[in-house]
Amino acid sequence: MVRLNRNNGDTTYFDVFYKKVDGSIFLVQCTYDKNAVSDSLIFLGRQLVDYYIDPPNNRRFWKAKRISDTLMIDGNGELNEVSEFRWEEGSNYAFVKNRNKILGDTTLHWSGKPYSAIITRSIVETMSNFLLTPDGNHNFRIDVINYLCRHLAL
Repeated sequence: MVRLNRNNGDTTYFDVFYKKVDGSIFLVQCTYDKNAVSDSLIFLGRQLVDYYIDPPNNRRFWKAKRISDTLMIDGNGELNEVSEFRWEEGSNYAFVKNRNKILGDTTLHWSGKPYSAIITRSIVETMSNFLLTPDGNHNFRIDVINYLCRHLAL
């Protein structure tokens, strides 16, 4: 998938491919732009087995120390997927917490064709002691609504 930021013309690429290693087939998800690879996730079956990031963009990837990846019922009785990851390199650290919830089903029209879609909400929170947001904070929170369409993409 290719994402184009229409405000500044920057392009981000999102590749998904399979890699066979010692008889096991891994699904690799990689995000990158013209400057560097930002992250790579590696799945075996439906299980996330490795998560790498390159926060200083120097091609020295940090391997995540997985904290949790679980399904839970929230206070409203709704099912949520909660994943938490921490990376460390020397005295530097980065932390991500991602909460996903299915909001419902819908039909999305794309290029004049209807597609069945699932609407999800993701709340992503990050913390680090060295990465800064544009306003100078070390903490960041984003709330994203996604439409997932089979055979079409996110």
